[in-house]
Amino acid sequence: MTEEELPYFVTVEQIDDLVTYERRRPEVRARMIKERELRRISAGPFITFSFENPDTVRYQVQEMVRAERIVDEEAIRQEIKVYADLLPSAYELSAVMMIALTSDEALRAWLPKLIGVESSVVLIVDGEIVPGKGEEGRSTDRTTSAVHYLRFPLTPAQRERIEASAPCALRVAHKHYDHEIEIASETVAAFARDLASVTRV
Repeated sequence: MTEEELPYFVTVEQIDDLVTYERRRPEVRARMIKERELRRISAGPFITFSFENPDTVRYQVQEMVRAERIVDEEAIRQEIKVYADLLPSAYELSAVMMIALTSDEALRAWLPKLIGVESSVVLIVDGEIVPGKGEEGRSTDRTTSAVHYLRFPLTPAQRERIEASAPCALRVAHKHYDHEIEIASETVAAFARDLASVTRV
């Protein structure tokens, strides 16, 4: 996905320099913690989804620039490209799915059992199934990754239902992990705001 193809894009000009960001960071962090918590959904005991929008992606880039003390514009541009694929388009939602296990033993036990989990996730919009599309190469014939990137392509009608606050749910329907959770109305409203902010297809 190129900069021209994205409906909205994080640019170098939107990334604060280190001094400016350090001054603004407490305010930015407080706001983004709330925004990210609003878009975080837990399905079952240890799989979580963090839905992304331009603000959350910009925040991740800004934090990485701060942590790595990056000042070169081309290096910042490369960081932006790393995170660009997390940005949703005009008719989709996108999320990072984490298999949030806390021990190496648990990861060794579960990751081979969850091969193909990225293909088992669906968003349910007003009773209608929207299959998630995972990034290729995250599962092999022996194991799967603890991190997956998913997109949920929406029809115009499904987008309108979300914007009208229709009930939504998220389900992981894997043979070893089958959990469904209703999405809170505040989170659906956040999705609606994200979709409504898109001005290009």
